[in-house]
Amino acid sequence: MRQFLIIDPEYLSNAYYLLGIYHFLGIFDKLKTKEETNQLPEKYKKPLTDLFKILSSELKTSGIPQEQCDRITANVLVTLRKNSSISLEFLEKLVASK
Repeated sequence: MRQFLIIDPEYLSNAYYLLGIYHFLGIFDKLKTKEETNQLPEKYKKPLTDLFKILSSELKTSGIPQEQCDRITANVLVTLRKNSSISLEFLEKLVASK
């Protein structure tokens, strides 16, 4: 999660595309090709796809259909990125409380 919150904004649209967020949020005017997505540094690719899959699968255990789980996950990630410094602070407090 931390890597997603501190990702360089220059790569953010590629990260969104990689995670399928553009599709789930209906942002069709910003579609990118697979080649453009491949410009995302390797250090972000696996952690981001793992994060998306983990969050979505956790939701799936509640009985929500997969497509809706993916849409909720996309919305959560976009919302967290809107104010990443506050989200990062929240995440750090959450981890510290365990």
